[in-house]
Amino acid sequence: MKDLIFQQATKPLYKEFLYGLLCLLVLYLPFVLAIMAAMWLLHGVDMFIAFETDFYNPNDGLLFEPILSLILGFIVNVSFAPLNAPIENLFTGDQCKDYLFKPKVSGLP
Repeated sequence: MKDLIFQQATKPLYKEFLYGLLCLLVLYLPFVLAIMAAMWLLHGVDMFIAFETDFYNPNDGLLFEPILSLILGFIVNVSFAPLNAPIENLFTGDQCKDYLFKPKVSGLP
């Protein structure tokens, strides 16, 4: 378990950082462009005004009391960061791939 979580870095830190930025741009920009295109198709030139009402309806009300929402948001944000990377490494790390995808030996010659 320790080897899965605390893997040695194979690249310098600045390359890892730049790779992370590249992944963020590659994933983020098409998402933003798709949202903008959908809003433009629905509302035309008034798309920026429509953002105010398409993604938020003030008449729906709150699901929880504001203090409960704040507490739940705090718990999610504090627990996500320390748990996300180790769990991701467990499922995508090299050791996991070697274990999951190593050839199985069958009894047939």
